[in-house]
Amino acid sequence: MAAMSVAGTAMQVVGTLQQGAAAKDAGKAQQKALNYSAKLKDIEAKHKDIKAGQERAVSQRKAIEETKRKELIESSFIARNALAGGGSFDPNSVDTLSDIESEGRYRVLAALYEGENSARTYEYGAQVDRAQADADRYAGEVAYQQGKAAKKRATTMAIAQGFLGMAQAAYLGRGMMTPKTTAMGGGGAATTASATRIGGGGAAPVYM
Repeated sequence: MAAMSVAGTAMQVVGTLQQGAAAKDAGKAQQKALNYSAKLKDIEAKHKDIKAGQERAVSQRKAIEETKRKELIESSFIARNALAGGGSFDPNSVDTLSDIESEGRYRVLAALYEGENSARTYEYGAQVDRAQADADRYAGEVAYQQGKAAKKRATTMAIAQGFLGMAQAAYLGRGMMTPKTTAMGGGGAATTASATRIGGGGAAPVYM
């Protein structure tokens, strides 16, 4: 029975250690997956930052083009008005030039606003990606630490199981070897390992 107890304890200890190792491996695998996800999000955030800069550059070029277009329209109007004999300071000319200026300024600002709005949208997306990447890395670290803790608990439990199993085996071994004393009539007492045969005038130890 002691041998069976030792074997059972050994199997239990091995099983506990395997569970601990599996928990640590699972935590490490989860951390690796989350770190990879975080890396992809960081890359996406960088692409969005680049895109935001490109949107601003495009809008600035559009604004420059609109400014040149406004100036060209103003120059053309002044030239045509001069050929027609009109003055640059008569009320109609002043109103027309004011309208051209207002329209040109609006187009310039619209181009800049469009680019800035688009750029900020990309930048916000980049911030979200980075926040998610940080969250993934944190979750990965938590999973890894939980796996390590689970393995440590399993190791501690396995050690305790081993000591308990050895103690039980030792107890069973002592129990099998403990002698029994039987009181006899007439001639005295005989100590036996397992059984006692009683004769007429005394007792004789018999070992089974």
